[in-house]
Amino acid sequence: MRLTYDVLFIILETQSLQDRIHDLSSMSRACRTLRIQAIKHLLDHDVTLRDARDTLSFALFMLGDEDRRFPLLRRSLSIRTGKLSGRAALALFELVSRIWSLERLVLTNADQILASDARLPRALASLTCLKHLDFHATQDSNNSDCVYFFKRMQSRLLTASLHLPSPIRRFMNGRLNCELVDPIRLLRNSADTLTELHGCNFEARRSHDLVYPHVKRLNVHLGLIPLIAPYMVSFPNVTSVEVTCGAAFEPSTVPSFSFMNEDGQMNIKPWSALEELVGNLTDIYVLALRCTVTTLRVKASGRHRILSYLAEVLSHARPTHLLLEVESPSFCLESDDSLMSVFRHGDAPQSIRTFVVRIVLQGEDCKADLDDLFVRVIETIKPLPLTSFKVQILHESLDLEPDDRDGLQDLESALAPSPIARVAQEGNFCLLEAKLRGWDATHHVDYVRQACPLLKQLTVEGLGCSVVPWPLLSVRF
Repeated sequence: MRLTYDVLFIILETQSLQDRIHDLSSMSRACRTLRIQAIKHLLDHDVTLRDARDTLSFALFMLGDEDRRFPLLRRSLSIRTGKLSGRAALALFELVSRIWSLERLVLTNADQILASDARLPRALASLTCLKHLDFHATQDSNNSDCVYFFKRMQSRLLTASLHLPSPIRRFMNGRLNCELVDPIRLLRNSADTLTELHGCNFEARRSHDLVYPHVKRLNVHLGLIPLIAPYMVSFPNVTSVEVTCGAAFEPSTVPSFSFMNEDGQMNIKPWSALEELVGNLTDIYVLALRCTVTTLRVKASGRHRILSYLAEVLSHARPTHLLLEVESPSFCLESDDSLMSVFRHGDAPQSIRTFVVRIVLQGEDCKADLDDLFVRVIETIKPLPLTSFKVQILHESLDLEPDDRDGLQDLESALAPSPIARVAQEGNFCLLEAKLRGWDATHHVDYVRQACPLLKQLTVEGLGCSVVPWPLLSVRF
């Protein structure tokens, strides 16, 4: 039985939707008609060049029928080759020179790629079709090829993700001229179109006349000196900010950095309100923002567990929705450095209506009675006029301090499991998992209803070593 081309085309489309690239490639070799149709689907996926062989092969393929194929290269091209030489470098230049419909470009180790051929910086900068740029440079924070690329860029971007080289080595050598660290200057050709900015090792040291009126989201890793005022001036209409600071602050320096940012906002128009603010507690405190925040997501565990900072942050942010990661000692009722102390002083916590707390068990609390822990939690939130409360009890071994941002990704309303979730085998639970599975949280429902009379929704989950949330209680009042 012979299948009609219409059926075969449906098969190609299905394989494309399922990202079955190998099957698409195999069918493309069956005949000329299927090859033409399959190429449309193949080029509509993310194309990645990893080495010289990939570059030569893809360039030969594209140049073999450039009038038909280059218009199809629209979605994404990722170049991860490092420095190329000889025929591969020439092939990359020939490839880039003919691109005219590509929307997303990813350059990994961009400084090395641009050094492959002296004509590449100009060729890439001359592209006018790009809407999204992912740019990763690793070495010199004053690399002339990279600086040229940004200065001459013709595309008007919608989003940019810039992973810039740290300038610390140049600073230590007494060279303070680093052009590849200030995203506000680098992206100036897209000031009228940019809507999102992501990146790391940003060092905007002074306010600019450049204004990006359409940027709504900032996700930035500030460098050695975490100044926030330049971003307030250049991105006045931002609604969502996620921030980390590159410096590992010593306790004695935190107030100085916070004062520096507070003072820097005196002679500018600062942000007055944000829909969302995300970060580690110390970093958010250092920024000294004086704006209200609808949704505040904070990690206050590990080296960021200084709850006096949280009291200060809440006094200005006055969030409606609070998502917080803390360690279990923060629920010690007798301590001055506790969440109860934060929530019972001042009227700022009275704005909180939705509270999601992730409790990282520490020390003896890993072995403690879960009923006792839960009572301490409820006593702590009594002063809050909550309508929704979710608590997740977490094993301390999952508190991944080396990369604080990982912990923040799970602080969402659903508190989704980690993408590296490992499901524990039945009967092979860790101590916490065994306790969670044997704990009956339902007998606390009446106590919670009396302690929090405005509460409409209560959810309790547990996470042991399997990193898979275990539902313990879900009640609507």
